[in-house]
Amino acid sequence: MSNTKLSPGIVSARLSEEDYSNNFSDAYPGFNNYEAKVEADRCYFCYDAPCISACPTEINIPLFIRQISTEMEEEAAKTIFDQNILGGMCARVCPTETLCEEACVREAAEGKPVKIGRLQRYATDAIMNSNIHPYSRDGSNGKKIAVIGSGPAGLTAALYTARANLKPLVFEGSQPGGQLTITTDVENFPGFPNGIMGPELMELFRDQAKRFGAECYFEHVTKVDFSKKPYNVWVGDKNYKAESIIIATGATAKMLGLESEKELMGFGVSACATCDGFFFKDKKVLVVGGGDSAMEEANYLTKFASEVVIVHRRDEFRASKIMIDRAMNNPKIRVLWNSSVQDIFGSQEKGVHAVKIKKTDSDESFEEDCDGIFMAIGHKPNTDLFNDLLDMDENGYLVTKNDSTLTNIDGIFACGDVQDHVYRQAITAAGSGCMSAIDAERYLESSSE
Repeated sequence: MSNTKLSPGIVSARLSEEDYSNNFSDAYPGFNNYEAKVEADRCYFCYDAPCISACPTEINIPLFIRQISTEMEEEAAKTIFDQNILGGMCARVCPTETLCEEACVREAAEGKPVKIGRLQRYATDAIMNSNIHPYSRDGSNGKKIAVIGSGPAGLTAALYTARANLKPLVFEGSQPGGQLTITTDVENFPGFPNGIMGPELMELFRDQAKRFGAECYFEHVTKVDFSKKPYNVWVGDKNYKAESIIIATGATAKMLGLESEKELMGFGVSACATCDGFFFKDKKVLVVGGGDSAMEEANYLTKFASEVVIVHRRDEFRASKIMIDRAMNNPKIRVLWNSSVQDIFGSQEKGVHAVKIKKTDSDESFEEDCDGIFMAIGHKPNTDLFNDLLDMDENGYLVTKNDSTLTNIDGIFACGDVQDHVYRQAITAAGSGCMSAIDAERYLESSSE
């Protein structure tokens, strides 16, 4: 019996070319577990993989090979079957050596591509032999997962659920990318030692989620129905269904409503001292507010600023005594009582240089020089859509169960600033987005058993 070379690195151990023309036995020997793992580890897992575009059915080849590499054969088969229901048959008859394998980066570099066809056969055979049918449908005309919101929490949830092969549908809302899209330099997100622009960071989040199969739409959800499964989501008159929902609608910083405030947001106007305080080293800044948040922001800013002025419209703070004492005993902090900000002066090129102050107990007005101004008058969680449906605290934040992102309704999860009124950071939002994705995946697995 002679060996016949079928493609670079693939040799038939069974039949000669003449024998094979009259015999339907397999030309390719099947991989065992060890061989499949070794071959899968040869893959570069390319970001913009040419093998995908070379595949007639555009199977996410790097994803299913990575899943084989990590011994997730069932997930690998799901990746294949979700794109091509005949994936097991195609693994045997498709001329991969002239398609995906010819496009393989290793083929160009070494003349020995990753054996994609045999890995595809390995994954599909492994689960079919176990009587598992990952391509069977549950009868729903919707998605497994829908994510409402697209800040760091929502897009991280989308990334993790996409990598779990749940193909999430993401409604990005009226502010795609969340509050970071109105932030200029982000210097406290790990992995970017030189900082990154907020909009650019969120574009990277989105691209990464879409790479693994998330479907992102710049649409605003107008109505939901969580009374029965599958759950219903509406965008105007369009209806979508999903077995599980992840809510990541965030919270919006309360602002003064000035046109100059909008124009200079990110250019000297901020609503986050933790995010932007570093940019005001040895400069004078104002903090607007009188609650605990304002006291905390003012104290934090003294680590950087030369002077911090709290602007408050009343003659006493509503903050807790301990927070007031801490602020009033800080030599870098002074207070403008009975004062409100009427306008902010500056430009996007040069930043803020002054504000117009009006006394609330008289007709007096004056300009106060400053290099930046921080709004600390509170946040409003974006939860109006879920009134009378989900449990909320007294301030409207969604309530989740201890050590979980689960709300009071099974299959409905919340993450990010919509349920976090303490930290409100991009990194903590991303972390809770990961948690909600894992919670949702486990919920779907348990409900299908």
